[in-house]
Amino acid sequence: MSINIAGLTPVDDPSYRYKMPRVMGKVEGRGNGIKTVLINVIDLGLALNREAPEITKFFGCELGSQTSYSADTERAIVNGAHIDNDLQKHLSKYIENFVLCKNCRLPETHYKIKDGLISQKCLACGSKDTVDMTHRLTAFILAQHKRAKQEKRDAEKIAEKADKKVKKSKDKDKDDSNHGDAGDEETERKKEKKDKKEKREKKDKKDKDTPSKERKEEGTVFGFDGATEEHEEEEESDSKAAEEAMERYKLWIELNQTSSTQDIVNELRVIQTTSSLRPADRIIIFLGAVFTEEFVTAGEIKKQRTILAALATSAIQHRHMIAAMEWLCGSKYPSLIKFFPVVLKQLLDEELVEEEAFFQWHGDLCRNEFSAEQSMMCMDTLEHLKESAAPFIKWLEEAEEEGESDDDEDEED
Repeated sequence: MSINIAGLTPVDDPSYRYKMPRVMGKVEGRGNGIKTVLINVIDLGLALNREAPEITKFFGCELGSQTSYSADTERAIVNGAHIDNDLQKHLSKYIENFVLCKNCRLPETHYKIKDGLISQKCLACGSKDTVDMTHRLTAFILAQHKRAKQEKRDAEKIAEKADKKVKKSKDKDKDDSNHGDAGDEETERKKEKKDKKEKREKKDKKDKDTPSKERKEEGTVFGFDGATEEHEEEEESDSKAAEEAMERYKLWIELNQTSSTQDIVNELRVIQTTSSLRPADRIIIFLGAVFTEEFVTAGEIKKQRTILAALATSAIQHRHMIAAMEWLCGSKYPSLIKFFPVVLKQLLDEELVEEEAFFQWHGDLCRNEFSAEQSMMCMDTLEHLKESAAPFIKWLEEAEEEGESDDDEDEED
């Protein structure tokens, strides 16, 4: 059962669109070895846009208990026996201090860490506030951030070495297969050099003709009133991080073509974490790296069903799947907007998304927490996608009504 995401002040609005599951704990063991397993910590993390290890650690800080989290098994443990109601109260405190925006009270924040100071940047209103640095959890967040940066540097080094190895192998194969293309390559290089020079000259001319004040104003508006140039740079950075993550996954696939589904899911988790992206972005990384512009007619959703199903195992992740397809058809391949209802039908046929998720998505008229980063999806595109999907939603509603009618007739008989 889903409930409204709320801090220490309850939100009783039944139409409130920010939802999360209730905390579910399972007590195991006895005596000194008794412990509570957080069964749905992954779903909680996806709903709150926070990492599962961080949520687990918060419970440990509040309850004075040792905690552990295994990324391989996604198993979170808090020592001691704790009932669900107590855990839910502590989670509300976590949401109040580390999730909700201090200005608009919406759970659309993400961390920005600089000089050992943790701030929350709100994607809804644009405010930036510092978290309570006296809380013990902040030390864990900083340590995780430092570790993620180091893992990212290590992964980049490995990827760079692998890229050089692949490039060297391709160059060798190319030289062995055809030595007569040297002239064509030289011509191509000259053409590219000429094109770059022309683009640079056009840009210089435009900058020269455009007053500096106009250039400054062009870069200040982004997504909502009062947005700043700093915000635009941050969003561009997030988009760039996603693109780099896709390239890293493409390279990994080339070197690991016989990997199992679990290996792929694990690698996507590693790439997402080291790229400082949200857990929900794992699906976007996979789609952006694997799906081509012909994926609708090529039946890629059916071919990749096993992996997609492993990436979307809960109701919240079903919403993330739809959001990822929004980005794929709306931003990466805009020509596919008209085929978006076909994509949704394929998700339904392959049982990758439940019917209820489609209704919730179509009924949400605002940009929501399930969409990709703002720099990767604009509101106009989202509206076009929903207009395109309207016939599919209508068909779903009619099918549901017919099903309910048949059930009523069976009861009367």
